[in-house]
Amino acid sequence: MAAAPASTQRMRATLLAAVFAALLAGPAAATKAEAIDATVRKAQERLRIPGISVAVLRGDRLLYARGFGRADIASNAPATAETVYPLGSISKQFTAAAVLRLAESGRLALADPVVRHVPEYWPHGEQATLEHLLRHTSGVREFFSVPAAAKLIDDPRGTIDDVMALVAREPLVFPTGSRWSYSNSGYHLAARAIEKATGQPYEHFLDVAFFRPLRLASLHHCKQTPQPPAEATGYGLRGGRPVVARSENMSTARGDGGLCGNAVDLARWMSLLARGEVLAADSFAAMSRPSLPTRGPAAPYGMGLGMLPLDGRPRISHTGEIGGYSAAAAYYPQEQLAIAVLTNLAGRPPESIERAIARTVLGLPTPRTAVQPAPADARRRVAGSWEIGIPAFVIEISDGADGVRVRMPPPGWRDTLRYQGEGRWTSAQEPDVHYVQLPADGDADSLTIGMGDMHWDARRTNSDAASR
Repeated sequence: MAAAPASTQRMRATLLAAVFAALLAGPAAATKAEAIDATVRKAQERLRIPGISVAVLRGDRLLYARGFGRADIASNAPATAETVYPLGSISKQFTAAAVLRLAESGRLALADPVVRHVPEYWPHGEQATLEHLLRHTSGVREFFSVPAAAKLIDDPRGTIDDVMALVAREPLVFPTGSRWSYSNSGYHLAARAIEKATGQPYEHFLDVAFFRPLRLASLHHCKQTPQPPAEATGYGLRGGRPVVARSENMSTARGDGGLCGNAVDLARWMSLLARGEVLAADSFAAMSRPSLPTRGPAAPYGMGLGMLPLDGRPRISHTGEIGGYSAAAAYYPQEQLAIAVLTNLAGRPPESIERAIARTVLGLPTPRTAVQPAPADARRRVAGSWEIGIPAFVIEISDGADGVRVRMPPPGWRDTLRYQGEGRWTSAQEPDVHYVQLPADGDADSLTIGMGDMHWDARRTNSDAASR
């Protein structure tokens, strides 16, 4: 069937937006707000999160903004819609947008070799480009898999230059362009390229190019220590109780995860970006286009943006976790709907809350899992040791007397897997966001892992393949 003309598609989108506005007008708005309240409170209790802040926008209209629980337990400061949290890896989309903005003005180009901008940290030749960095296809090693570099994120004396000097000594993990594998190091390098092209500190360029003109007043590079009550304190769980988390060295989180802000401004940013008010249309189209490595499957990830749909609906999104905080933000282009969820607890999937809010607002049913007996072939194919292109991050899936279980190093997840049919296994605790998918072609040495609102291309480790 031929695709509908662009004018027809625009008309449908306009009608959909009108219907959506009507649903949230008048008395229905109060009912919808109560439903969102209930959705968030249920998730907060289940995940034991001290504080959550949420914002929901349609177009430029703020539909919902509210805080839940405590931004700081010691002072009993409440979480509000204006509470500031670290955004973690959501910061990557600001880095990508900054590179694209500079490309629009001709101050650099996506096709520029990395070595042109950061020769001191790129001894790997001229094949990798800035676009490879932004798409996680460069092959540069993830810094947390380099032990000496990983220690610097907890050392207040460490700098991003110290981190990248260590990473630069490591060989590429795979040939540039051949694979998709998430790399914070690539975004460190992109931030340095921004500084070289502008002659300004990374965070200053973001402030001048985006934060001030777009009136996103809460967005800034994070301070080292949060200041309650305006800023949330980060927590982890110990024995099921929240304890103050160790702060990461924010001077080492540049380009990949060092920005802070509130939920309203984050939702506004997502909406402005997707609606063409930040970048030119062709720039955003490139930013939100899936990545195509030369080997392996296409990755539903553009430049700082994930593209996993919700129940078949188009969606762009990202999550973040850093030093006692986790966050999720998403935009639904058909409905012009932006949702931001910020929390002050690490190790919990905030994307599950965002998805639950979206379903509440859109009137979608909660998906139900139907556990099936797993065929012997599916159990055999899923079991083993798997790698995702990050050295030392080995994922173990075992098939034992207590069922099929997955174990990952932090910040990955661990849980029992339940078989859903058609090669799909889901987490017992978080089936909506944590899962394992076997390839339809029967390949016994690859699979897809759902984690962090992204698809990860996993391959059987050489040692495991040899043992089979």
